[in-house]
Amino acid sequence: MTNKDLHKTIAKQVHATGTSFYWPMHLQQRKYRQAVFTIYMYCRVLDDVADVPDQRDAKIRKLSHWRDEIDCLFSGTLGTGPTGSPLIPALLETIREFELPKAPFVAVIEGMEADVNGPIIAPDWESLRIYCHQVAGSVGNLCLAVWGWRGEQADLFAKSTGEALQLTNILRDIKDDAYEGRVYLPREVLENVRINSRQPLDILRHPNLADACAPLIDLADQRFKIARSLWKESSVKTARPAWVMLELYRALFDEVVRTGFGPDRPRARLSTARKLRNLIPAYISA
Repeated sequence: MTNKDLHKTIAKQVHATGTSFYWPMHLQQRKYRQAVFTIYMYCRVLDDVADVPDQRDAKIRKLSHWRDEIDCLFSGTLGTGPTGSPLIPALLETIREFELPKAPFVAVIEGMEADVNGPIIAPDWESLRIYCHQVAGSVGNLCLAVWGWRGEQADLFAKSTGEALQLTNILRDIKDDAYEGRVYLPREVLENVRINSRQPLDILRHPNLADACAPLIDLADQRFKIARSLWKESSVKTARPAWVMLELYRALFDEVVRTGFGPDRPRARLSTARKLRNLIPAYISA
């Protein structure tokens, strides 16, 4: 497969996922688009390893193989690992061209391992925030590095955005996660609102569930505000997709809060028209 064909294949795979991030990632210079698509698909492949029905040991082996692949890539080789992923040459190209750090790639694997070794049920606050960084903030670090925004301010933007986006996902997916045997609401929060059970469906059906969600809503709202403030202080306009993604997720967050929580609540989502109403002004204002 030629380099051009490889990137076309990856772009088609990203589009097929239906992610809301497709157009913010697509509407940029080719070299940035190809790199960010590659990073996105790396994360998506790992997420699929963690989520598909399979034995725990098999999932751990697959994630371990990816650790080996990343080790090889950062030693400058394609490796001979058994993942067989066409992403490998694209990852090597992206890592070399943009001089990306290794730690965020490993952090994503660690986040997937946390899910596989779980199920995660009522982690403490600190563990939850580490998880948010692993599965979201680290991805932000990589994308910002591609776009040329590095340093302390960029790290804080990635951390704040990662927490805001992942907390939004957690709040949106409470019902789905409970039926999968997972609960990401922190232990301290559940104790504070007198939810004593650690059975996911009991928590989902508890009358105090909305009260348990309130601290996560407050924290996500705070992180959105911090990220917005940091963006306005930045002059790295090549990172404009980060702002657009942030604004799209802020709209989703507002919809999650409006929809509410509980077993009888639908999963919050943005219509295509609503996404466009947020996408266009975000691009103009970035």
